Amino acid sequence: MINLATQIRAFIIADGALTNDLSTFNTEKAVFTRRPVPTTATYPMMIVSPQITANDNDYIDGLYRNSVYDIAVYGSNDTAANYRTTENIAFLLQDKFARLRSTDITMPAGWNLVQAITNGPTPFPTDDLTKVARGVTVTFQIFKKD
Repeated sequence: MINLATQIRAFIIADGALTNDLSTFNTEKAVFTRRPVPTTATYPMMIVSPQITANDNDYIDGLYRNSVYDIAVYGSNDTAANYRTTENIAFLLQDKFARLRSTDITMPAGWNLVQAITNGPTPFPTDDLTKVARGVTVTFQIFKKD
């Protein structure tokens, strides 16, 4: 298994325009790669899921793998402005991954990015009516030459 969550987080954190409206947790922007998030974390925040699915395609010249991740943006639903901020962050997130080039994101040793396919942002579930969530699903097609 290849876990890209750390690379995805680093790629997001490096973009100040994308993370500008996120809260801060322990001196860094609130982008988490595990659940539950710390109880002291505040909104808005992002959570990069563990790998949702992966499939391998073995070809003569190497191995192609499709790895799927959800990236959720959570915010407060107490005002229209907070709701819109959450949506705007999600649209920026989708734009960031939509035109991803192989040189934009660091892949694990030996692997190269072929393409990234994004879906969303779409509504994601929340625990109550005081929160709003929007998510982007990203499929990374990566290649390892034999």
